[in-house]
Amino acid sequence: MKTRSLAALLLAAVLLLGGCTPPIGPDDGTIPPVSDSVGESGTDTAADTSPDTETPTDAPSEEETEPLPEPPPALSLAAQTLTTEGDNIVLSLSCLLRDDTVTGELICKLADAKGEIAEQRVSVSATPLEISLPCPDGKIKEKLTITVDAVTADGEPVDSLYLTVENGIVQLTEDSVACVVAAMTLEEKAKLTSGAATTSKRGAVGATLALRKYGIPAIGFNDGPAGVRADTGTPSVWYPSVTNISGSWDKDLIYRVGEAIGLDGRAFGTDILLAPGMNIQKNTFGGRNFEYSSEDPLLTGYLMSAYVNGVQSTGIGAEIKHFAVNNQETSRVIYSANVTERALREIYLKGFGIAVRDSSPWVVMSSYNRINRNHNATERELLVNILRDEFGFVGMVTSDWGGVTGSIDSKIKAMNDLNMPGNPDDPAILMAAVNSGTVSMEALDTCCRNILSVVAKTRTAKGEKKEGVDYEAHAELARQAAEESFVLLKNDAALPLNKGATVALFGNGSFATVYGGGGSGVVHSKTNISIFDGIKASGSLTLYDESGSPFRGCEAHDVNDPSKDVEVTVSYAERCAKEADTAVIVLSRQAIEGVDSSNRLGDFRLNQTERDMIDRVSKAFHAAGKKVTVLINTGNPIETASWRDSVDAILYIGYPGEQAGHAVANVLAGKTNPAGKLTCTWPLTFESTPAYDYFPGGLHDVTYYEDIYVGYRYYETFGVDVAFPFGFGLSYTAFTYSDPVFTQKKNGNITVSVTVTNTGDTAGREIVQCYVTKPETTLEQAKLELCGFAKTGLLAPGESETVKITVTEDALKSYDEGDSAWILDSGEYTVSVGASVKDIKFTDTFTVTEKQVILDVENQCVPEVTFDYISKKTYTVPVPETRKNLAEGASVNASKGDGRLVKDGDTCSLWNPGENGATITLDLGQKTAIGEMTLSWYAIHTVYMIQLSDNGATFTDYRCYADEGSGYSVINLHGTEARYIRVKIIRADNQGIYEWRVFEATEADKNSSDPFAGENLAFRKPTQSNNIEGGNAPAYAVDGNYDTRWSSQQSGDATLTVDLKSVHTVKAIELVLESAWVPYRIEYSLDGETYHTLFEGKKDELMVILTDLNIEARYLRAKRDGENWFSIYEFKIYG
Repeated sequence: MKTRSLAALLLAAVLLLGGCTPPIGPDDGTIPPVSDSVGESGTDTAADTSPDTETPTDAPSEEETEPLPEPPPALSLAAQTLTTEGDNIVLSLSCLLRDDTVTGELICKLADAKGEIAEQRVSVSATPLEISLPCPDGKIKEKLTITVDAVTADGEPVDSLYLTVENGIVQLTEDSVACVVAAMTLEEKAKLTSGAATTSKRGAVGATLALRKYGIPAIGFNDGPAGVRADTGTPSVWYPSVTNISGSWDKDLIYRVGEAIGLDGRAFGTDILLAPGMNIQKNTFGGRNFEYSSEDPLLTGYLMSAYVNGVQSTGIGAEIKHFAVNNQETSRVIYSANVTERALREIYLKGFGIAVRDSSPWVVMSSYNRINRNHNATERELLVNILRDEFGFVGMVTSDWGGVTGSIDSKIKAMNDLNMPGNPDDPAILMAAVNSGTVSMEALDTCCRNILSVVAKTRTAKGEKKEGVDYEAHAELARQAAEESFVLLKNDAALPLNKGATVALFGNGSFATVYGGGGSGVVHSKTNISIFDGIKASGSLTLYDESGSPFRGCEAHDVNDPSKDVEVTVSYAERCAKEADTAVIVLSRQAIEGVDSSNRLGDFRLNQTERDMIDRVSKAFHAAGKKVTVLINTGNPIETASWRDSVDAILYIGYPGEQAGHAVANVLAGKTNPAGKLTCTWPLTFESTPAYDYFPGGLHDVTYYEDIYVGYRYYETFGVDVAFPFGFGLSYTAFTYSDPVFTQKKNGNITVSVTVTNTGDTAGREIVQCYVTKPETTLEQAKLELCGFAKTGLLAPGESETVKITVTEDALKSYDEGDSAWILDSGEYTVSVGASVKDIKFTDTFTVTEKQVILDVENQCVPEVTFDYISKKTYTVPVPETRKNLAEGASVNASKGDGRLVKDGDTCSLWNPGENGATITLDLGQKTAIGEMTLSWYAIHTVYMIQLSDNGATFTDYRCYADEGSGYSVINLHGTEARYIRVKIIRADNQGIYEWRVFEATEADKNSSDPFAGENLAFRKPTQSNNIEGGNAPAYAVDGNYDTRWSSQQSGDATLTVDLKSVHTVKAIELVLESAWVPYRIEYSLDGETYHTLFEGKKDELMVILTDLNIEARYLRAKRDGENWFSIYEFKIYG
C-alpha cells in the first residue's frame, strides 16, 4: 500500500484557483502530511490544525519554509515476555529505534511495597534484550513492580514501561499485554475470545472473561447511543438521538454530549459504550436511522469523531458500529449488501475511516450482515486489510450481539477478536482448530493482545472508583442539545409565539411524546417531560383546555393499530380555534431496532385520522385568522408534500430525549432560535427515492442500486424534486454571506473563509456548508458532495463572524476500482458555498492538470455477482407512476398465509407461505389485457410460474421465471387476457412476496414481441443422458412439468441432450435448474457429433434465458464442467 500526501499531489499539479495560477513551490519534503483536522472549523483556531501559511486565491504564493512535523520519539519500548527462573525475574524487551545513531540506556528497577529490590542498566539495542532481575528472600511470591525507563545518551527520558508481578506471574497493565498473552495457556486464550452474556456490572449487556490469575478483570459493555442504558431500576439521562444531535452540525456540542454520557457511564461502572452508530442513512425507511448521523459519510465521520472523543475523554471506551453496510433491519442477520467497491469505500466505509483517524475508538463492532455474500464477522479483507491496514485501527473488534454468522475459528482468523456474548462451545472449537492447524497460534495471540490492550486501559482495570451522576447538569445539557438540533422546515410568520400565547395541543404525541428510538436506544431516565408538560411548565405559554383535552391519557401512536389515534372532531377544532391563540399538532412515530419503517398509512404517510386532524384544525384556526404549527416527532422523515400547504409552520423535533417538552416550549416561545439543519433528504414520496424497488430487498440479497448516488447525491445529480433538501433549516432571523475567500495552504488543503452577518432582529446561529463538484475525467461523479462546514457562534442582530472551512483530501478524492486506488482526478473542481445543498450562494474553481494517486491499495470485498446499479450512462429518472395498479382492487386468495399483504402498499409486510408449491391468486374481477407486472421478493433464489385463468378453476402455465437474488422482478405479459393471475412457487429459499403490482396492457405492451410465445420445440422430444440419478429420467426435463426433473449423480461426466428430430432455427432457450453446483455449458450441433458452445453458465444459477439466438441446430445439450450435482426441471427451446 503506497501513500502520498495531498500536499505533494496538489503541489505537483498546477492549481488554478479563482481563475488565477499561483506559482507552487517544489515538493521538497518540508511539507507536512495532510492535516488530521476535520473538514470544518469555526473561529476557534485550535480546530484548524493545518499550517498557518496560506495563499489567497487572488495573489501568488510565496516561497516559505513551514515548520517540520513533530518527529517521532527517539526510541520506544515494548515488553514481550516476563518469566521467572528460580529467584530471578526475566524480562524480554524490544526497542524500536528511530535510526541507527540513537544511543542511550534502559534503567530497570524491581521494587516491592517497601522499596527498591534490584536495578539493572543496559544499553539500548535494536535487537531484543533480555534483562534478569534478582529477587532474593522469597519475595518472588509477593506483589512486585517493574519499571523500565529509557533515556538517550544525553539523559533525555523518552519512554517508560510499568509492569507488575504477583506470585511470580505477570499481571495485566497497559505495558504488559504481550507478556500476559505469552504466559497464558491455550485454554485461557480460547476462553478470552468468547464473551459473557451476564455480568455483575449494572445494566451491562455483556462482559469479557475475568482471569484473576493474571489480574485480568471482566469489563462491561453498555448500550448507549442516547445515554447509558442500564437496568430499569437504575435511571440515567436520556439525551437526544444521534440523528438529533447531528442535526446541530455542532462538533463542540456533540463532544459535550459524548463526554456527559461517558461521565454517566462512570456511575454504572461502564467500561465500553456501544456507541455511536455510524452507518449511512441510505434509505428513508431504515429502522435504526435514529441511531445514525446522516446520509453523508463526511458529515458522519466528522460529527461522530467528536462524539467518540467526548466519550473517551472520560476514560470510557467507545465502540463504533455496525461495521459495515448495515443499513436496514429487515433480514439484518443474514442479508448480503451487494454493492460496488467504489460505493462501498466512498459512501459506506468512509465515515468509519475518518473516525478511526480522528478519534481512535477503542473498539469496532462488526455487523450481522454480509457484504457481497461474505459474512462481515469473518471477512478478513474488511476487518484486517481495510480496517487495520488501511484505516490504521489498533483496538479490539467484537461481533454484534448474538451474531450467528461464522464460527469462532473463522472469526479469529479474520481478527474479529471477541465473540459476543459468546457461546459455551466456542473455547473447545477454537482449541481444536488451533491443535489441528486450522487456526494459527499467532492469530489467536494477536486477538488476545487486541482484547487485553483495551481491557488494560479501562477504569475497571485501573481500579478507579465509580462516580455519581450530576443529573441536573446533564439534564440541562440534554435540553440544550435538543433545542440546538430542532430543524425549522416551514415558518409563515407563525413562530415564535407571542409571550403568554394560549396553545391548543393536538395529536397523541402531545401527551404520549416519543423520546427516543426503541431497542438499544432506550434509556431508563429519571423523568420524561412530554410536550404537554413542557408547555404547561414553561411560564411563557399557556395551555388551552388543560384538563379537558381528548388526548389526555391517550396511548402513543401505533402504526399497527390506528384505533389508538384520537379523533379531532370539527366541533372541538372550532371551539379551540375560538378560544386559543394558536394550534400545535404533534405527529409521532416510534422507530425500533429490528423493524424497518414502511410506506403504509400511519408510517411514512399519514393515516386518515391524522389527515382529518390537520384538515379540521387548519380550517378552523385559519377561519379565525390564527396559525397552525406541526411538530414532527419521528426518527425518520415522513411524507409532508400532501399536507404542508395546509399549515403555517413545521418544526422537526426528531427524538429529543427526556427534556423534550422543555426544549419544545423554549423554541416555540422564542427563548431559543432553532439552528439545526437536516442531515438527510426528505423525499416527496417513497417512489421518488433512488432505490425504492430494492428496499428492503430479498431475504439473502439486497442490491445497493443507488451505488454512489445516495441521498442528496442522487436528487441533485438527476434533478429530482424533494420535500426538504439536505442541509436545509430555517431560522427566526436572517443571515447574509460575504464573498468567500478561497485560500490554498501549502499542505494542499483549501481554506474557504466566509463572513456571516445576522441581518434580522433575533440572535441566532448559522451553518455554512461547502460542496465540491469533481471532474469526470476518469470517473462519473455526483453533482455535489459535502466537503466541509462551519457553524457560527450566537450572533446578535447586526453582528458578523468570519468562519473558516478547511477542505481536505477526504472530500476531494475518489475511488477508482480499475486502478484499485484513491485518486485525485485531473480536471476542473468547483467549490460551492451555501446554506444548504439547494441554496448555493457562491462558487469558485480550481484545476488539477494531472491525475494523481493518493493511496494505492488493493480491491477488497469485490462483488461476487453482477447486479444493476445507477449510472449516468444508462439511468433515467422513472416517470411517476400514473397507471392504475389493478392488484389494489383485486381480491386475493393464498394457499397459505395472508395474501392481502402483497397489495397493502407496505414494502416491509410479507406474504411468506414457507413452502414450495404454494400459490397466491389475484382475481381482477373481469377479463383484462395484462401488461407489466412487478414482484418484490423476499428470497435468495426464486423460481416461480405465472399461471392464468378465465374461470378461477382451470389454470394454464404462462411462463416460468426466476429471481436470482435481486429481490425485484419485472414481467410483461404482452396483452395476454385473463381474469385470474396466479403465482406458483416452484422453488425458493424461505420465499415470500412483499408487493405485487399488475397493470393493464398498453398498446406498446401489446405490440412488443415475446420470444417465448411460440412452440416449445423440445416438448416431449427424445432425450438422452450419460449420467442419471435414480428415477430422475432425462425425459422429465422436457415434459412441461416443473414438479419432475432430470438429475445426474454427483460424480462422472454429465450431459443432457435433446434431439429436435430435425434442424430448426432456434431463437430462444429457457433452462430451469433444480441445482448446478458446478459451472456448465449449453451447446448445439447439427449432426450430434460436433458441438459448439452457446452459453457458459455459473454454479448456483437457477434459470437461464437466452434470446435473439438465430442458430441452426437439431441437437442441444447441457453439459456440466466438473463433478457435482446437476439437475434440470425444464429445458425449453423456441424457434
